[in-house]
Amino acid sequence: MFRVGGEYLVRSTDPVILERALSGGVATALVKYLLEKRIVDMALLIRSDGITGGRLFFAHDPEEVVESAGSICLSPINMAKAIRDYVPRDEKVAITVKPCEEKAIDYLVRIGRVRRENLFLIGLNCGGLFDPLSLEKTMEELSVDPDKITDIRYHDDAIEIVIDNDKSFRIDYVKGYEKLGQRDACKRCLDHTPSLSDVALGYWGVPIRTAKYTYTIPLTERGRRVLEEMLYNGYIEAVPAPPSAVEARKRIIETIRKVSMIAREKQYEVLDKAGIAMFLQKCLMCMECWHACPIRSEKEIYAWKKKLDPVLWQISVITYMYDKCVGCGACEDVCPVKIPFALIIERLRDLRRELGV
Repeated sequence: MFRVGGEYLVRSTDPVILERALSGGVATALVKYLLEKRIVDMALLIRSDGITGGRLFFAHDPEEVVESAGSICLSPINMAKAIRDYVPRDEKVAITVKPCEEKAIDYLVRIGRVRRENLFLIGLNCGGLFDPLSLEKTMEELSVDPDKITDIRYHDDAIEIVIDNDKSFRIDYVKGYEKLGQRDACKRCLDHTPSLSDVALGYWGVPIRTAKYTYTIPLTERGRRVLEEMLYNGYIEAVPAPPSAVEARKRIIETIRKVSMIAREKQYEVLDKAGIAMFLQKCLMCMECWHACPIRSEKEIYAWKKKLDPVLWQISVITYMYDKCVGCGACEDVCPVKIPFALIIERLRDLRRELGV
């Protein structure tokens, strides 16, 4: 049934997974299947403590995976860095990733740090992550307990916040992102759907969310084959996505992209007005950015740090990262003086494209 690049509505046949899942439970069913069939040795997952918090854990037992079903965490967690630092090259692992994380993993594969054939990547649509403190503050202002938020849904005209599964309210995208404290890197991001994973998952385009389906696209032959096996063995049920679902998904992606383009231009305007040099001269050379970066090379950067003053050091870093940065914004999250490293690199890239050099 499945073909690479085809679009489908899929859901788990496991009633426990389906009950716990936010949509069709396909991510959970996939990981459970991969562990049961020993296609992977372990899975790297997130167990949420509410939308503002979560923690990584390695699952070896398929039943552990079921426990994580329905987890929703909107705070930044660096999955690519975890793969780089904690997964041996010879271990086979399944991992759910956002578009920026799959790009970081792709770079780690290209430099030989991890082996792509040992990774089963489950890519998730991403409308952006949020600063947990800002999100909590906004929820308090709205008299909403953050722990009672059970879902955040993206529509083609607004963001919907669901409380206790039965009440909800909507905020338009521009005001919503500002009010909810979306990270600057996520505001300007233009990559909202997976392209480098084995399977892409999400709910954008699912006609009725309560119908419990996951919008599913096999991106590789391996992803297609695993889905086909799961269908044959009764782990999932699937139907081709109807034209209305395909169009609905497309509209949501276009809306989020338009909002992101507006945010990007605003951030560029602020950066251009202040001047890149103004930001760079603030650098404390504390190295927090480099520790947070999922693709950095500490050995090289420490060598540069010994020889250069802060501004030259930053210029060297930007030059080194120019064609490597994936725009995840992890460096900006930890910078004590708020230097927008990823924004500077992206601005330089766009200027170079505009100039045709």
